[in-house]
Amino acid sequence: MKINFNSIRILEEVIVGKNLSFHFAGHYIVRNGEVNLLTLTENKLLVFFITNIGKRISIKEIIKYMEKHSLYCSEQNLYVYISRLRKKLENDPKNPEFLINMRPGYIFLLENSNEHTT
Repeated sequence: MKINFNSIRILEEVIVGKNLSFHFAGHYIVRNGEVNLLTLTENKLLVFFITNIGKRISIKEIIKYMEKHSLYCSEQNLYVYISRLRKKLENDPKNPEFLINMRPGYIFLLENSNEHTT
């Protein structure tokens, strides 16, 4: 599933799961009623993943996207950014439901979604 980023701009909020929403304009996530602020880098990453729901995205593609948005990102930095993002997104970051490692990259899924492409 590909989401039109222009549609997201109008909505300003994306419901990711039953108890999870992403407010991209405000740079925060609401998970189980708790607000989690996002850094600029985390916000950019999440926008990229949400605009590519269900698609496996390689590490190289993610780094290229980050650099395109003037954010320095090495492969090692990316792993740290994703780890921090998972702590804010996931109920159990060690067993993620939304931001899944699918070697050699990642895939972002909506809650209870088994739909993905390679």
